[in-house]
Amino acid sequence: METIRVRLAITGVVQGVGFRPFVYRTAKEFQLNGWVANDRSGVQAELEGAPTQVWSAVERIRSAPPPSATIGELVAEQTAPKGYDKFEIVDSAVDSAEKVVGAAAAMSEIAALEHRIKEATLAVAVAPDIAICRDCRREMTTSKNRRFRHPFITCTSCGPRYTIVKAVPYDRSRTTMDKFPPCPQCADEYRDPESRRHHAQPIACPDCGPQVKLLDANGVIISGGWGWGGSTDGDRGGPSDNAAIRRARQLLKSGKIIAVQGIGGFHLACLATNSASVRRLRRCKGRAESRPLAVMVHDLAQANKIASVSATAAKIIGGPEAPIVLLRSRYESELAPEVNVGSRYTGIMLAYTPLHFLLTKDMPPLVMTSGNRTGEPMVTSIKEALNKLTGIADAFLIHNRPIERRCDDSVVQIEGSATAKVIRRSRGMVPGEIELPVYSRPLLACGAEQKSVICLAAGNKAILSAHLGDLKSSAGLQQYQYEIGQLASLTGIKPRLAVCDLHPDYLSSAFARQLDLPCIAVQHHHAHIAAVLAEHKKRTQVIGVAFDGAGYGADSQIWGGEFLIADAREYKRAAHLAYIPQPGGDLASLNPWRMAGAYLETCCADLHHLWPAKIKRRLNKEQWSLIWAATCLGLGAPKTSSIGR
Repeated sequence: METIRVRLAITGVVQGVGFRPFVYRTAKEFQLNGWVANDRSGVQAELEGAPTQVWSAVERIRSAPPPSATIGELVAEQTAPKGYDKFEIVDSAVDSAEKVVGAAAAMSEIAALEHRIKEATLAVAVAPDIAICRDCRREMTTSKNRRFRHPFITCTSCGPRYTIVKAVPYDRSRTTMDKFPPCPQCADEYRDPESRRHHAQPIACPDCGPQVKLLDANGVIISGGWGWGGSTDGDRGGPSDNAAIRRARQLLKSGKIIAVQGIGGFHLACLATNSASVRRLRRCKGRAESRPLAVMVHDLAQANKIASVSATAAKIIGGPEAPIVLLRSRYESELAPEVNVGSRYTGIMLAYTPLHFLLTKDMPPLVMTSGNRTGEPMVTSIKEALNKLTGIADAFLIHNRPIERRCDDSVVQIEGSATAKVIRRSRGMVPGEIELPVYSRPLLACGAEQKSVICLAAGNKAILSAHLGDLKSSAGLQQYQYEIGQLASLTGIKPRLAVCDLHPDYLSSAFARQLDLPCIAVQHHHAHIAAVLAEHKKRTQVIGVAFDGAGYGADSQIWGGEFLIADAREYKRAAHLAYIPQPGGDLASLNPWRMAGAYLETCCADLHHLWPAKIKRRLNKEQWSLIWAATCLGLGAPKTSSIGR
């Protein structure tokens, strides 16, 4: 009988998604021998057997990968058979020059960063973090299951991926789970081709997995152990429940604020139904009233009690990405009004990790906002949390599985009844390739200053970082540089060009100009329009309308209400709103009522009696007459064409 051997090289999101077990099962089904392994760029495999069977298996692998996998490219090369006598999953291919992704943490000098960008040789293959799946939820709520109430249950279909990986190829020894040797039962499941946990790298159970404990505001143990003293009852879950999580629920019900360690960083949590707790959280965190707070619920039934959840919204909020979804609030909602002051929408997410699932059980909705003071990056380590969140949190619910990569929650908005628009790509969505409608030389795009994100691109592919927040503090800039090193290591893109915002004073622009690379400055609103063109894979010239807070213009003025005739390469400013004073400069970008007042004063000063009552109340509350008087004198009021946010 004729035998052939086909070698496969597969790139894309193919690590941490059960791809090797999938190839193993496919090979067994088609009675093939050979092997499959991870490598730096993705997955390699060799299939040997009858030609019809081999090519049928290749087509199965190409057309029906695991649900969380995305094949970027599959290259199949036929070669002479080797005479394999079985099929197996072999150790990952790693050469002696392995680059540890997390090594970028120590990088602070620009010269070191340039070296990191230019020398990285990896490719994106690691999956995003995946929300807890239905099977794991069922197991952890089944009293006779050995993972009953285990806060770190996972399988090949769910669990942390991106936020725990230290190096690629993605194997347990290169993740932050390397400090937790699997027990004999977990090791058996890991090796069993019929198990849902076959080669699931974060596999764990109450006998061998991470543990949870609760600290008070001073860092003193309230409940929990792992060698630090205190009760160890239920630290990993089990029939007696988890003592630390149970006590945390009690504190939340009493009105306390708790810092909760998640998978990509800390959250600050309190009862979303307790006005006093929400007000205190806002005050201590420095969160403006105009900015809503995200809410976490236990299940869709609870979400539907506080917001209108369409079929599209239910699919997204309960999907593997489990983002925050902006939903229209119900008038009879039990939420405290301080959660989303002045907004018709509530940002809702489901409990997406086992720990969150246990914490929210039998609880009212919880505010679950990023664990940081406004303007600073979300904290990721226990030491950092105890240092930076003291004075906000009354207690700290922590665990001993380190967070390797900071990753805030993604945000999605539902437009109409069926269209979803991504507002913030982060947890559950990064890393991941975006296909571009044009080809680019390798470049680093450094982003703007508010809601910053960086991007690496090459060919027709682009990779966005997780949401980085604002670049207005030394901590924010340090995190920004760290993230560039991390992303460069992960992708292997070697930029030959830096791209930055036209604004001369942005920290991101100053950073780009200091790199030893050619640098191109792009006008802010042209970048917005080009991004929409890329999103919809359009290359044609369009009339682009950009209504944005503020952006430095080609005439050195502040733009923001722009009509551009543009394509991805160039633009012409066809029209714009008239220049008017911007009260307080950058403060107007953060407080839209300032621009509303400026437009009313400029265009409708003699129609004061017709101004909307809601705006008049806000202006009176903010002592608008004094602000406008200073504006008319030119004090801190540059001219702008911006319509505001």
